[in-house]
Amino acid sequence: MNLAQHINTVISQTDDEFVLKVRSLIKNHKLFMSKYGKRYIWKFTPTEYLGNSLKKSAISGNGEAHNFYTFNKIYHDDIEGDIKALQSVFIYRANSLLETSISLLNKKDYLAAAITVRSLVELSAVSLHHAAMIEGNYKKLVQDLPDQGLINLIVDLPYVREIIEKGIWGTKMPNNPGKKITINQFHITDILKKIASKESNEYLKPMYEFLCEATHPNVMGNFLFVQTPQAYKPNNSSDIIIEQLQIGDATPHLIEKTLGGISWAILALEGAVGHFEKGIALKRTLFSEAAPLRLVK
Repeated sequence: MNLAQHINTVISQTDDEFVLKVRSLIKNHKLFMSKYGKRYIWKFTPTEYLGNSLKKSAISGNGEAHNFYTFNKIYHDDIEGDIKALQSVFIYRANSLLETSISLLNKKDYLAAAITVRSLVELSAVSLHHAAMIEGNYKKLVQDLPDQGLINLIVDLPYVREIIEKGIWGTKMPNNPGKKITINQFHITDILKKIASKESNEYLKPMYEFLCEATHPNVMGNFLFVQTPQAYKPNNSSDIIIEQLQIGDATPHLIEKTLGGISWAILALEGAVGHFEKGIALKRTLFSEAAPLRLVK
């Protein structure tokens, strides 16, 4: 791979094999994501209203408690809607970052592209983590719930609720505009470490660290603008060019890592969508008409 030959023709025009594979991956990803459309209508239920609905479903006409099937169905139907909302936020936000990063690469603004792709990698990692945790919690519920459990028990998934709330409303800011209380966000570094620890090829960590190096005012980002002459001699004075065009010493390496980040993010996002859909399918299995009152395996 000789990306140095293709600095000025990264995505739109190139014959570099690696770049062509990335472009093919992007094309297939856009086709994959197109089925989710451009809008999702979220049937959002405020906590207080949901609580009242649940309370009514759990009390019979004579004031005595009865089976909790309706209670559990209302609760988990609400969770399903929230899961779809979280998935939609992640998909649309990722699409925006992906389109922006491609545009910046084609405009030869490699630094801005790398910064954008770093954000895309973070978002994709969070999407993959949250979706996998949602599926895992529903899978455990399906495995562990006893027969008649939906009737006799209040079936809660507090960690799923926490993931949804932090995924949508989580913040590091002291004042959260969407909520009366502040919901502290997960630490992105913890999520990245968790995902990286499960990789067999150890790709995520060095790729992400490289993009961070370029994002911060460090040497990698600086040398996008600095060209060391081929005849440079450390024991003599040299004229080193520093210019606005981003064709410096670090440019080929940054392009490679940026395209790698795009590829990793796409695969992670598609994996996340799969986990979201499997989690929703497991939830629906619990309340299927074929066996609404017992565990379906």
